[in-house]
Amino acid sequence: MKSAWERALEKLDDAGIDRPDHESISDELRAQLETVRSRADAQLAELEIMFKKTQVTTDPAYQQLEANYQRDRQRVESKRDRDLAKLRS
Repeated sequence: MKSAWERALEKLDDAGIDRPDHESISDELRAQLETVRSRADAQLAELEIMFKKTQVTTDPAYQQLEANYQRDRQRVESKRDRDLAKLRS
């Protein structure tokens, strides 16, 4: 039984498209990509902890806090995606 990866590579071959080069990403670039991801993951975890802490306090402005939390998550995720795209190009 072939893996999904092997089937995908066969489809690329059938379409006349070159297979991806595993060595196209240097070790340095991999490390930079991982740094960006881990930094974003840490920021997201911090935001989630702070948000859950406010849930426990039953703050009356909960909807505003939730909106702020969602906005901050989106900001961190967007920055992570931009940084990853910049490193890949």
